[in-house]
Order: sequence, then C-alpha cells, then structure tokens
Amino acid sequence: MARPVSNAEKKSERTNFALYPSVKEAIGKVAHIQQTTINDVVNQALQEYVDKYADKIEKYDAFLTSLNNE
Repeated sequence: MARPVSNAEKKSERTNFALYPSVKEAIGKVAHIQQTTINDVVNQALQEYVDKYADKIEKYDAFLTSLNNE
C-alpha cells in the first residue's frame, strides 16, 4: 500500500533513470503482489532509503545553512 501523501506533495515530479531489466521485472512483481503501481513501489523504497539517512541529511542541511550564514 502506498504511503499517505502530504498536501505539499500531491503532484509528483517526473524523473528519468535507468533500471536493470531484472530489477524492473522484480519491482513489477512486487507491485502486482501489493496491488499497487510500480511508481508507488519505487517511491516507497526510495522514501525508506531517505528515512534511513535522515540524520545525515539533517546534518548536511545544517552544514549548508552554516556556510550560507558566514
């Protein structure tokens, strides 16, 4: 099932990237099993990846802010 989308993210940005054929096929199977779309599966996987690195992203953002405030 797809994650809830905030009001700020109702419209998706389009991005192109290449997948290995085996990965695309497997993602399609996961989407079918979950009765959702490949887009939702990819968004969920990428969101989990971003969440895993949330602390590092926050530190990176703080670092950039500190550079801009010099």
